[in-house]
Amino acid sequence: GALQAQGVAARAVAVYETRALPVQAPAGAQAVLVHSPRAAAVLADAGVVGLTAYCISPAAAAPLAGAGRRVAVAAEPTEASLLGLLAT
Repeated sequence: GALQAQGVAARAVAVYETRALPVQAPAGAQAVLVHSPRAAAVLADAGVVGLTAYCISPAAAAPLAGAGRRVAVAAEPTEASLLGLLAT
């Protein structure tokens, strides 16, 4: 990678793993915050509908496109921008 190209000894190490869990929206929920394409895909595969999905990026929103879902995408891929969507 880039560090090795500069003479820095480096190696890639996975520091976390995501796992899909069963998804069910709590009664009365109106929205969900989506931070990754993987999380969006889990929601889409689970058939979660009726919620507005507030997504941190276009990539995170992509798996939720179509099927009548309401999707809003943050202007910037930051937590502040994502949370700003809730005020709209």
